[in-house]
Amino acid sequence: MSVFEAHTLIAGNVHVLPVLHDRLELAQLVVEAFQRLKPAALAVELPRSLEKPLLKAVKRLPQISGVRYRNAQDETVYFLVEPAEALFEAARLGLEHQVPVHCVDLDLDDYPDRFDALPDSYSVLRIGHRAFVEAWLGSPGAQRQGPEDARREAAMAARLTRLSREVQGGPLLFVCGMAHAQRIADLLGQSDVEPLDRALRSEVTLFNLHPDSCREVLGTWPFLSAEYERARALALGRKVRREAREAEQPQVINLFDKVRRKGAASPETRPAAAAEPTEERGLPVDRQRVLLDLYREAGRRYEKTTGEQLRPYHLRVYLKFLRNWSLTRGLLQPELYQIVVGARAAVDDNFAYELFQEATAWPWQKAEAELPTERVTLEDLRRGSERIRFRPRQVTRRLRALGNRRRVGDAGDWLQGFDQPFSNCSYPPEDMALERFSTYVQKKARGVLSEENKRVEPFTNSLLDGIDMRETLRNWHEGKLYVQELRKGLGAVGSVVVVFDEDRDRYPWEITWMGEVPEEGDMCLFATHPMQQIVGPGICRCEYGGFLLSYPPGRMSDVWSDEVFESARTRAERLLMAGVDYCEQKVIVYVAKKPPRPEMKSWAGRFGKKIVYLPIGQFSPDTLKKLRVFHVLFGKDKRDFAKDYIW
Repeated sequence: MSVFEAHTLIAGNVHVLPVLHDRLELAQLVVEAFQRLKPAALAVELPRSLEKPLLKAVKRLPQISGVRYRNAQDETVYFLVEPAEALFEAARLGLEHQVPVHCVDLDLDDYPDRFDALPDSYSVLRIGHRAFVEAWLGSPGAQRQGPEDARREAAMAARLTRLSREVQGGPLLFVCGMAHAQRIADLLGQSDVEPLDRALRSEVTLFNLHPDSCREVLGTWPFLSAEYERARALALGRKVRREAREAEQPQVINLFDKVRRKGAASPETRPAAAAEPTEERGLPVDRQRVLLDLYREAGRRYEKTTGEQLRPYHLRVYLKFLRNWSLTRGLLQPELYQIVVGARAAVDDNFAYELFQEATAWPWQKAEAELPTERVTLEDLRRGSERIRFRPRQVTRRLRALGNRRRVGDAGDWLQGFDQPFSNCSYPPEDMALERFSTYVQKKARGVLSEENKRVEPFTNSLLDGIDMRETLRNWHEGKLYVQELRKGLGAVGSVVVVFDEDRDRYPWEITWMGEVPEEGDMCLFATHPMQQIVGPGICRCEYGGFLLSYPPGRMSDVWSDEVFESARTRAERLLMAGVDYCEQKVIVYVAKKPPRPEMKSWAGRFGKKIVYLPIGQFSPDTLKKLRVFHVLFGKDKRDFAKDYIW
């Protein structure tokens, strides 16, 4: 027997399939059982009095519908018809294959809520359905039966007994909750006398669920259900159109065709990063693989929104966090709340927000439908909830600013902001942050030089420039004090070169800017193209690939067209060579992932200058993340209102 094979309790020509409600692993076993048994009729544990509206709702899948009515206590009761619920999956299969579907449950108003301690349903994919059911039947929860359970089970058994005599040409497949399956199977054939039950419910409303409510109230989080929907279609030999998940993402506005720098690749002409193809997978759907797909999709949204990329260590931290938290809760796989909180813990609030948006979007739902559309909350369904508050630094600012500015949909008006295409400039607050970072890097480089030029010796008759505590502790066993003599260094630190990423396709834009005030240095940089993210009239958001700052300002020509630096192998080397050439001091700081080639240090030495390398990993990732984002303003007049658009 295959692990992915439904286990049924057989009584005559009736196959009873025990399932758990709102559990994906059990819903897909219904598909397997249907394809293998080829039943002549289907019965489900749903109230017979609601059969007509419920089956109408099932026909609308994958659009989510709800059934609402008032019970005897004048309380509103909701049924949400979802694709990952085993009972609705069974009814859906019957309707799609013209197999009769019967709702056989008793309609009770006073049935109490029941919660059984069950293992994570993910274990069904690992140990098999039979082992899972047998383990449940041996547990104390399987023996618990209230008077309402007895009434319902007797009614369902009687109706199934009658149906089994009417069904011809195949078995009758009955899908019901695991708590009732064995007792119903034992009652089959004993009696076909049905207890009294209401024939129909009055004032039953069938409605279309609002897309916003889909994010909150579905029993299985939408991204997982959507993957199941596609896998189900593949297993049944059907095609399901893969809806665009990025519909709510702002589109890139391509202006400036006449403004592009000659020779610089544009987003349309440069080779795009190959999108990782989404693998089409059939049943069974594995939640582990879906979680990884969700992480990747959210990563694409995160990169598009913030311009930042996820690193391999983010995934390692994320998966370890989810594993440990799941184990503490007695689960094999995390729930949506853990998935979102884990994203915030492993990356940041921005990524958690994008992951939440991706995980809770149901691509087939529309606000306009042939049915009335209603919003439903967890309070309406009397389900428990957990709350998470996002504090995305950038997303929050962007949403707050939308109330005071034109949206992307009105971006045609933003063309007026590019009437000065060749007078691009920076945003002063970002310049100040960059200069502060440059000063910090220069100070750090002086510390490195000081360490290199320091002389340490055992104390004899002079303390020189003070006790060297590190060397003294290292040689504590000798019982000696070590003192240090700080020799004069090479001089002050001048140019600062910082290289984040040398990817030419990702960072095609190259430009040289002159310092506007004495406190600012001349700047040469390569970055993402301004057209990739236009956030306002004449305002573009970019990301540094690397930059050079040289002091004092007003001396730098166009580094990118200067033939003096043609011997540079990479753009990072071109920046470094320009930093050496324009530096009036003897020390140049180079911050990057890899040190410069020895030839570059020798070349600088011929000019009597020294390159100090600082690994970029020595600096705070949060600081670098903030520093990499900057804005290009096309005209200094844009500085007056840029703060309303910059996020």
